[in-house]
Amino acid sequence: VLAGVESIEHCIYPDDETLSEMKGRGTFMVPTLVAPVWAMRYAERMPGSLHPESIRKAGEVVEGHKEAFRRALDKGVRIAFGTDQGVGPHGRNAEELEHMVQAGMRPMQAIVAVTKTASECVHMADRIGTLEPGKLADLLIVDGDPLADISETERVKFVMKGGEVFRNDLTPGTRGSEFFTR
Repeated sequence: VLAGVESIEHCIYPDDETLSEMKGRGTFMVPTLVAPVWAMRYAERMPGSLHPESIRKAGEVVEGHKEAFRRALDKGVRIAFGTDQGVGPHGRNAEELEHMVQAGMRPMQAIVAVTKTASECVHMADRIGTLEPGKLADLLIVDGDPLADISETERVKFVMKGGEVFRNDLTPGTRGSEFFTR
């Protein structure tokens, strides 16, 4: 942090001084809480696939990782969404949101971490991360209330990326804007 890094991925064992420096310097924490969880799941499904020391380490860091996340959250460190996607199956990276909420974030904070804050972390806030005129139109609509249950990632009904619709499972005749009023 003192050397000027902009983000720390995983950030499993920060002390209070490090977290204070991160807060003061605007250093992002990208926790990837799901990484050790998926490593352990992979080892269970495919015995012998991971070195025993890797399995031991993954199991040991889960609780400490959550505690570090909570401490960073309490100190006001900027937390951005990240996943180490490749540890878990592709298309399942939204599980990180569940882990962030279970570790103390409110659902809206997790949504902001995956959108606005993540875009700031990768220096793209002028193009992505929030819905504003002139930005790329990236939009995801789910059937349900993610503030009530952030884990409902399987109920995606509509996906737009860069203004192009990639998925539209909305009821025929329904406009995406109707979902915002429910």
